Amino acid sequence: RRMLYDRRAPRIVAIGSTGSGRTILANELLLAAALPERPSAVTPEAQWVHIRAAGRSLDWLELDTTPVEGDRASRLDDALDEALPDLVLFTLRADRAEEDLPALAAAGKDLALRIEARQGKSTTLGVLLQADHLGGSSDVARVDRETHAMRARLGEAGVEIARPIPVALPADEGKHWNLP
Repeated sequence: RRMLYDRRAPRIVAIGSTGSGRTILANELLLAAALPERPSAVTPEAQWVHIRAAGRSLDWLELDTTPVEGDRASRLDDALDEALPDLVLFTLRADRAEEDLPALAAAGKDLALRIEARQGKSTTLGVLLQADHLGGSSDVARVDRETHAMRARLGEAGVEIARPIPVALPADEGKHWNLP
């Protein structure tokens, strides 16, 4: 409601390891290639990026799962002092879930503490990207298990996820992910 009242773009923080699909997810939410997806053209990290594309607006902040220290900590604190997020998206690739979950949980806990220190609270969603790597649409039970395992593991680390969402990329080029 606050966004509608203030007439502003939603503010979203996306946390995930390098290659987890944060930038692609932003582009899919906007239905436009607003951010470069090449590794050599990385979206500025720990800073708000104000995106206007295809008639849509979004304030986006990407955060890698490496420990937030030094200049990164200063940039992140400055960004959170500027504005707190409405939504925190935890991005996790299905084929790297076990490998990436511990760092994702630690980064999420650190961000939650920084937000709480500013008297804020954000909705959190867990996005299990490339869920089709878990056996495709034919193995719905496995996708469901892995999605809920992600939620449970993050919860054990102190990061509460309001809703876990499995996302798959269709085999046909030019189609969008199955975002709800």
